[in-house]
Amino acid sequence: MQPVTPFAATGEALPPTAFARPGMATFKSSGPLGPVFAWVLETQQSLQQRLAGSVRALKTDNPLAGAFSLALLSFLYGVVHAVGPGHGKTIISSYVVANEKTARRGIIVSFVAAALQAVTAIALVGIFAVLLNAPGIEITAWSNQLETVSYAMIATVGLWLLVNQLL
Repeated sequence: MQPVTPFAATGEALPPTAFARPGMATFKSSGPLGPVFAWVLETQQSLQQRLAGSVRALKTDNPLAGAFSLALLSFLYGVVHAVGPGHGKTIISSYVVANEKTARRGIIVSFVAAALQAVTAIALVGIFAVLLNAPGIEITAWSNQLETVSYAMIATVGLWLLVNQLL
């Protein structure tokens, strides 16, 4: 499968998703962060399997223990997921450096961005799953479309910032 970029160009084949079976990660990169991204992908795969086990335990075993396990694993998954590429780290870092803001301001902006991403993700999944009664495959298809729109929005904001700096 070819990745879709905001400019409709294609590139190398996509690495496996975090939802693949553990050990399936074949992500290779010659860049300095390649091993980090491979570790992130493998860890996400492992946590995804454990999350699935926690959901099963929630239904069959002790519901309270299953709920705590699910909450902890979900939090850990979110932390590992945020380490991966994207999530606005470059944009936030650029903002802090370009505007000579303090590390404290950068941390606050990072937490606000992470909270907004989490709330948005929960709201979108809730809308698709509950209100629209969409199956998982349909939610994935919609998320791909939303991802393309978000790329375009980020490019638009970047263009707007560039034009304002040049004028």
